[in-house]
Amino acid sequence: MAQSEFIIRPERRPCWIDGKKAMFHQWINRAKVSAPSMMVGGHGGGQLWEVFGLVELEEGQMKEVYPTDVIFADGGDFSNVVFKPQEVDA
Repeated sequence: MAQSEFIIRPERRPCWIDGKKAMFHQWINRAKVSAPSMMVGGHGGGQLWEVFGLVELEEGQMKEVYPTDVIFADGGDFSNVVFKPQEVDA
């Protein structure tokens, strides 16, 4: 039986953040507790979940950014992806 070898390493992607060169490292998930509202009939509290991108700016500073602030510079690899036509509701 042949053995498979899996190598897992961080893959950084070049990107732009506010017009500055950066390297994207990974997505970060963060949860925060939300206290119940003090207003009558307000929400009962719970948990807020947020996603951030961890990027390294050209000068070396690490920064957390919103996903909508990341513009990837490498264009991604869409060459092997098959997009099916969108179905339109009539």
